[in-house]
Amino acid sequence: MRIKAKFPEINGLLPNEEETAKLNRWINELRRKGITVESHIRLFVFEFVENVGNDFDELVKQFANHKVDELNNLYKIALERALVLGKEATEAERDALKATKANLFKIISSSNIPDSLPILLAIIARCKNADPVAYAELHLNGLATIDYYIRLFSPNDRFKVDRIRCVLEPKHIFRWFSSKNIHEYDHLLERVERIYSLNDPTKREIEAAACLFIRGLVHCTDVADSTKNFGDWYYEFLEALLSHGDCRFFPRLIDPDYLDDLNKWKANKLIGAGLPNSAELFADLVNNEEEPTTPRDQKDYLKYKTCTNVLEYEPETYDLRPYQNELVLHANKGRNTIICAPTGSGKTLVAVDIIKNHLTNRHRAGKVGRCVMLVPTVPLVDQQSLHFVQFLTEYRDNYRPNIAYWVDGFSGCENILEGRAYRLLSADILVMTPQILINMLESILRSERVYFADFTLIIFDECHHATKLHPYKILMEMLEKSNLPENPQIVGLTASMGVGDTSLDITACYQHMLNLCSNLHSETISTVRHQLDNLKSHVMPPVDVVTRVKRPANDPFLDYVERVMYKIENEMKPHLPKLAEMCKLKKEEIEFPLHSNNSRYQTVVGTLKKSAQRVQDSEMRFLLVRSIDHLSHYFHSILINDLLPSSFAFHYLQEKMSDYKQNSGGSSHIDVINQRLLGYYQDLQKKLYECVKNEKIQNKEILKELHLILKKQFESDPNSRCLIFVATRNCASKLADHLKKVPELPIFYNKENVGYMVSSNQSLSAGGQSTQEQQQMIRDFDCGKVKVLVVTSVAEEGVNIAACNLIIKYNNVGSERSMIQRRGRARQKNSLSILLALDTGVEQAEYLNMQKEAMMMRCLINLQETSETNLKNQINAKREERRRIEERQLKVLEVKRLRLNNRRYKLSCRSCNNLICKSTHIRSIANSTFVVCDPTVWKRSKIDVREKPTKDHLFTKCAKWLCGQCGNQEWGVIVKYSNCYLPQLAANLFSLEREDLYDQLDEMRIGGDRGRTWQNIQADYFNIAPINMRNIVDMFSALTNSFSSLTKQMDQQECIANIKFIEKMEEKKTDKKNKIQIFLEE
Repeated sequence: MRIKAKFPEINGLLPNEEETAKLNRWINELRRKGITVESHIRLFVFEFVENVGNDFDELVKQFANHKVDELNNLYKIALERALVLGKEATEAERDALKATKANLFKIISSSNIPDSLPILLAIIARCKNADPVAYAELHLNGLATIDYYIRLFSPNDRFKVDRIRCVLEPKHIFRWFSSKNIHEYDHLLERVERIYSLNDPTKREIEAAACLFIRGLVHCTDVADSTKNFGDWYYEFLEALLSHGDCRFFPRLIDPDYLDDLNKWKANKLIGAGLPNSAELFADLVNNEEEPTTPRDQKDYLKYKTCTNVLEYEPETYDLRPYQNELVLHANKGRNTIICAPTGSGKTLVAVDIIKNHLTNRHRAGKVGRCVMLVPTVPLVDQQSLHFVQFLTEYRDNYRPNIAYWVDGFSGCENILEGRAYRLLSADILVMTPQILINMLESILRSERVYFADFTLIIFDECHHATKLHPYKILMEMLEKSNLPENPQIVGLTASMGVGDTSLDITACYQHMLNLCSNLHSETISTVRHQLDNLKSHVMPPVDVVTRVKRPANDPFLDYVERVMYKIENEMKPHLPKLAEMCKLKKEEIEFPLHSNNSRYQTVVGTLKKSAQRVQDSEMRFLLVRSIDHLSHYFHSILINDLLPSSFAFHYLQEKMSDYKQNSGGSSHIDVINQRLLGYYQDLQKKLYECVKNEKIQNKEILKELHLILKKQFESDPNSRCLIFVATRNCASKLADHLKKVPELPIFYNKENVGYMVSSNQSLSAGGQSTQEQQQMIRDFDCGKVKVLVVTSVAEEGVNIAACNLIIKYNNVGSERSMIQRRGRARQKNSLSILLALDTGVEQAEYLNMQKEAMMMRCLINLQETSETNLKNQINAKREERRRIEERQLKVLEVKRLRLNNRRYKLSCRSCNNLICKSTHIRSIANSTFVVCDPTVWKRSKIDVREKPTKDHLFTKCAKWLCGQCGNQEWGVIVKYSNCYLPQLAANLFSLEREDLYDQLDEMRIGGDRGRTWQNIQADYFNIAPINMRNIVDMFSALTNSFSSLTKQMDQQECIANIKFIEKMEEKKTDKKNKIQIFLEE
């Protein structure tokens, strides 16, 4: 969209009647297209000041005669300010006059006086000869499109651009664009630099520079001769704003939905960077005959390194401590082992030594070596990569002196377009998440495919995860089936092997450890036995203390809230039996427990909410869901009141209830329910306020005890560091805020030495923090700028926090593994670990964890004292037992499959009976996802890419999959798996008809069965084979031929999903209780 009305040539000092009419036509067109003309003109205030001359007095008489006194006063103030700054009288008068002209300009541009805008435009247009670029920015006629410039304006907010102009700090924008070296912005940056000196504060025209950016960026890319795409300036401006904390609120002001839009643009840029054509894609398909049996050599892939050299970089040297030498003993002999050592003992340095030793030995033997460390979370990829870079990048051993070691990392979200496999093969040391490795092992594209043979050492960080359906265990099962002549060495690292699902059964614990060894093909367990004194001299475990604290005997805040909760619960009770019947709930699942039974109450309320959302009756559904919402708010306020001053609980309720006040009008049934529930709080509000006003914090024993512990610790050692573990993000920020407002703690009172750290999250409003903010908080804690850090479980596993000598678990306990990891955060000598237990259940759970830890240590000692031969035999016996169990399960499955072996069904659209596929074309992925592998299905399909894409660890869901005949019946979704888009069929969205028999009694049409699942289908109707490489290749080829235009859109969707996957990475919930609590926490 362009501006069609031409900006006229102004021949005189001011426009004549014809020129004014043309200017008004130009103004009206801008307004019709959504540009607030007054705000646009105000971006040229400094051009006005430079070009208004003798007509200044005339302008005052015509448009600002009523403001003369104000302008005179402003002139005097500006003159005094200039003189105070030490300017000469003449220069001061000139500056004061400029300021007065600028103020006159703003008065006129906001006056709504007829023909005032044409006159201002005519004066600004006088810059045409002296500054033609500014003139072009004024009239906009040179733009190929104004679509993106319009986005800066809003019909509902006339002063949006003015607010940005007045507040924007240009230096952050200037630095971001300067760092990108994009030549389209060079001239604009030069113009900004002339009026905004980063080095000289007296030469900074801040507002003028902000105006230049706002009006000038669009002319860098949205002109016909630009090499960039239209709108690139807009998205790059958003990224520049997001790059600094002072500017991060601007993107939401510009566009509340900027994040989705920005992600789509990023995805388009990635896709547009160069996709291979169909012929190249087919040529890239894997040929199974190519599978290597030995690792491919790095020297054949050197050109794919992301950085070709590291100038003058020398890797750091290190010396292992005696206990670390004991830990690496088995691994450095090439044996599969699990290394179990306390948090803080330097397991990463142990891994460095194992890798260095392994690669040196491989090169000495004239063989290729490649090591990969697998980490369970995306943030750990960068963290561990940096450790390896520190010690190993550019290291050269004596047996391969011409090629230095190379480190690289993959999390699956890099959107690499040149071939991830080739980049991986160029490296000696890799850090990856397990799922990206699984995806690459199963890829159909040569440029993405790797093989187990490419790796000679696999290290599993936090290897206790290698159980059940975790990707670690899936990888090991894949390795078992690979039949390599030489398997890679396997090394596991963990602080705690855990006790499994058992309570206090030492035999079951022992079997759990053997299972873990079996899963990881370990021959031994490596722990510190002979160098315990050396370990204790460097890693002193803190003393564990459990302190039981009581709730106040009289808590009016709690009493008032509970009364309202009982009232809401009683209103719900008549409807709950019907809900139980509809959703097949048990009696105990619809009975409200005591509010003091935290975990039980949260479970019941969470179950009721999930069930109520499925109720068809809209009035009943709204009553139940909204009542549960209110109960959740009240219950959460009780949890806050338990641990913090009641003012925090009150403010929480005020905030939550204010959302309902905005929608409390009307007379419908829904409005009546809203008003009744809101009325309960309005009656309660004054009583709670009085409770807050009269509360004595010292009556809360848990807060009193916390204050005493901190006071005692920091009086005895002012340089102490304390970590306080809490259950929720909300509690972390609030407790940190409270500790800075306690006069009895002078070391923290009104200071910024108490911080908090919670999960990385895209939404700061949800209580999250960016990775950069986390890292800054850890740096501040390490150096002593922050002395107390309140944290959630984000600090348990993997995040490196070294400087700590006091751990406080604030009514918060996890598993025995959590306890060990949290305790391990206190790494200084004479450290202390204290649990403040308000609930009996929390106290009991901690004692149970201590018992489990003791049991785990006994089992570990038993395993160590077993001879290596005996231990190896036990582990092998466990693997053989697992193999026999799998064989029995397979035989049972084969019997079931035999019964259905000849069954054939036709799967049809439930709406129009259009054929989807035959039952023989259904394939399973990991026995949990079911896709259609019929190449002709694409011709009967419709793909809708308008849906927002999502990504999990296994798939990216890119689009809706619909019937191609009726066009509106949904069949499922399109997922990307193994570099191929596949149609995932929903079990309840098709009709099923028997084909192999024609007797009417045997024919089945069960299209109306909405409760049908793939498990039902496999048990009762037909067999489903697992997907294989041939299926994927055939589907890939057919899609490329049938929907080539849509593949690019789906590629874009995948990129968006990848971007969001990184942004939405949330902290890991370590146990069911915490998961439920987060579910209820708003």
